[in-house]
Amino acid sequence: ASVPHRTRKDFRSFLNAMERRGRDEVDVIARETSNETGKTEEEVRRYHTVFWARHKELADWERVIDKIEKGEKRLQRSKEIREALAEKIARSPKPHECLPLNYGASRGKVWTEEEDAFLLNMMHTYGYGNWERIRVEIRNAWQFNFDWFFKSRNASELGRRADLLIKLVEKENSDLDGRSRPKSSPRASVTASEKPKKSRSRKRSAPTTEDADAKRMKAVESPASMEA
Repeated sequence: ASVPHRTRKDFRSFLNAMERRGRDEVDVIARETSNETGKTEEEVRRYHTVFWARHKELADWERVIDKIEKGEKRLQRSKEIREALAEKIARSPKPHECLPLNYGASRGKVWTEEEDAFLLNMMHTYGYGNWERIRVEIRNAWQFNFDWFFKSRNASELGRRADLLIKLVEKENSDLDGRSRPKSSPRASVTASEKPKKSRSRKRSAPTTEDADAKRMKAVESPASMEA
């Protein structure tokens, strides 16, 4: 049977689903694309097969594939972060009460160990990148009722701090078990000023604020000629 003609919106939804989930998660890609476009999941599955058989017919196929591969790298990095956090949390019998972190030479004057431990626990619970949910948890945590600094951090600031903490956790895991860990940051590099705080009594500063798709589709398929 012929694969139905797809619009620019259909094609974009399909590509975005692959970028989010990875090219091999066909069932998930089909479900999400179907929900967004109204196409049946079977239609999306057939198109997935055709796309990967003929994607090099796209004029800018290298750019399209590069986006998908970058998404897959993010997925792999997220998996590595989950595993590193799980390994760290597992070493503490009561991680919500005591989660020591080996700062090495990275100890600073802004963030406290209690804040860092809470952030690590929340990332383990809700996932790296779920900053808005973690912000809610910080605001609702009784132990930070009077911690204006921590409660006022925005998503970007939490993310930068998380990058440093994950780097420290991965080094700690590697030192303990001898396995090599990725050295790249999950996002942008952490600046030298983003360091842990030793004492919460120190004064803190205020928080800072910081239509080619359709043509592509014609190159990949046509309403009458493309077969599953």
